[in-house]
Amino acid sequence: MADPGSKYLHAEWTAAVRNRNISEVPTDLQARATDAFVFRMKAVKDYEFRNYVHTLRRATSWGEFASDSVKIILDSLVAVTGGVETKAALGAASVGVTSATTSIKKNVLFDQSITTFITKMDTLRLNKWNDILCKLGRCPNVPAPPSYTVAEAFTDLEEYGRFGTLDAALRDVDAKTSAEKKTTQDENDKITKVDQLKKN
Repeated sequence: MADPGSKYLHAEWTAAVRNRNISEVPTDLQARATDAFVFRMKAVKDYEFRNYVHTLRRATSWGEFASDSVKIILDSLVAVTGGVETKAALGAASVGVTSATTSIKKNVLFDQSITTFITKMDTLRLNKWNDILCKLGRCPNVPAPPSYTVAEAFTDLEEYGRFGTLDAALRDVDAKTSAEKKTTQDENDKITKVDQLKKN
């Protein structure tokens, strides 16, 4: 991404964690997590998420465009090229590209729903971030835990980062869909049971 400031800070801060620089990262993992540590880790995970989303969008937007463009070029060459063997080779290549484009277009769920999945990732991340803020004592009317350690904060922020993936969004959608199906099935079973009792 064209974000040199964030890129620089990401490199600096991840290097600090990797090298356990005393001035940058708490060395006592059982010490209480500071706001500076938590917000710095969040900035790292947010930068990684922005890059991930950018890559996802580019893959879905440009992958099909590139295949279509190559097919147009190959079809044009078939029309203007004189040799029979060359025409056959170019035609075969065009069919191959067409198959790849068709494969991309068949993936309608992913291609058409990418924005929905990104919104789901944002929601999962925001829920986790709210949980972290409460542990830092930032939630009104919610008592902060007696101790929120660096180790706990690090684990929470790693989970915050994992929620910013397509896999997490798909798993959450699947889990909620399964739960809704079970609730609906249970209601249907009750209705069916009542109908059977009435008939008897």
